[in-house]
Amino acid sequence: MTDLSHDHAVKPALSAGQLTQLFEIAKAISRESSLEGLIDRILQDSRPWLRCDTCSLFLPDHEAGDLVLHSAQGGECTHGQIRVPMGAGVVGAAMDNRETIKVDDVRQDPRFFAAADKKTGYETRALIAVPLLDGDACRGVIEFINPEDRTCFSDADVALSEYFAGLVASTLYRMEMAETAVRSALIQRDLDIALEVQRGLLPKVFPPFEQYGGLDVWGLCDPALEVGGDLYDFFPGPDGKLFFLIGDVSGKGVGAGMFMAQTRTSMRGVARAGGTPADILEEVNGLLHPDNEALLFVTTIFGCYDPATGEIEYAQAGHNQPVLCSQAAGVAYEPYGGSPIGPFPMANCATIHAKLSPGDCLILYTDGVTEAMNASKQLYGEDRLLAFASAIAKDSSKNIATALREDVAAFVDGAEQSDDITILVLRRV
Repeated sequence: MTDLSHDHAVKPALSAGQLTQLFEIAKAISRESSLEGLIDRILQDSRPWLRCDTCSLFLPDHEAGDLVLHSAQGGECTHGQIRVPMGAGVVGAAMDNRETIKVDDVRQDPRFFAAADKKTGYETRALIAVPLLDGDACRGVIEFINPEDRTCFSDADVALSEYFAGLVASTLYRMEMAETAVRSALIQRDLDIALEVQRGLLPKVFPPFEQYGGLDVWGLCDPALEVGGDLYDFFPGPDGKLFFLIGDVSGKGVGAGMFMAQTRTSMRGVARAGGTPADILEEVNGLLHPDNEALLFVTTIFGCYDPATGEIEYAQAGHNQPVLCSQAAGVAYEPYGGSPIGPFPMANCATIHAKLSPGDCLILYTDGVTEAMNASKQLYGEDRLLAFASAIAKDSSKNIATALREDVAAFVDGAEQSDDITILVLRRV
């Protein structure tokens, strides 16, 4: 048995005929568009070139911790029927040590993994195992087994196998990059579609002042990722009233976005039958909980505004405290209460009452506002939000919402957005 390190041996140059053959093989390989087709081409073309009975390609499955065997013998290829534990056998040693191993008699080499022969009934006598090196990375091992018309492989065979392994490594890299690009494009397409669906769930038209007795409503949502877990909504309630809500689903990304969509749809559906905000949230919780195996939760405020009186009744379910900007009493946080809906069989919601007199406004937001962090790891914070509200409370709802988003952006000063930012403002004109 022989270990042939690349660092201590110079490969002999290929002859003109061998170079021509290698060039033809490279052209044939480059035309393959699928990984399985590429593997078949590698296995089939290498056998006659190396004049061996069998060629095997071992590619790592890092999740399982195995090397997956793809093999060609005669005119047939088999894929993935045998797995070798990572690091086991001659191929494992070739991969771990990043060096070619030539074995003249496998019976004399304790590293030989005989289980594969026992499973297939094949008899391995001699082999060359060559790592597929791509810079510092090893993409697998190619193994040539049982030379034809000779008892063992020669040093010239080793040189040929290493030239071929270099071609295979670079081709596998190209194929992996192409497949990665395709997967990334498909994922991005799905994310774009999911983002459009999510945007479609958010209100696009805000009611005119006169529709709800002079109520000025405006909201916005900026997800931290392509798809977020925040939501806001408003829709007609009974007797000319207005239902409104804001919520924040645990986590981010597509999963949170899907749970958000389910929550919003459930709230609208349950609210059609009427009831107090707390009753509606309790019923929505009963719809969310049974199938919530991921134990996602939603902090939310679900409320009802009466345009005749300016009275607001809302159910608080563990969400950030709204800021009430009152012309008479000043600017202050509303009470905190309740717990998130979704993970538990029973909802625990606090019912809170407020009133908007002419000129008053209520600012609702998610924790992406107060927990926005700058490069110095400082939080935007509740005090800063209160000071902002005090300075702008007399402006329109749209200007309040957009100015708050801009104030948060100025505070973080280019630092990466770590959470979704959602703002809903109700102001009585």
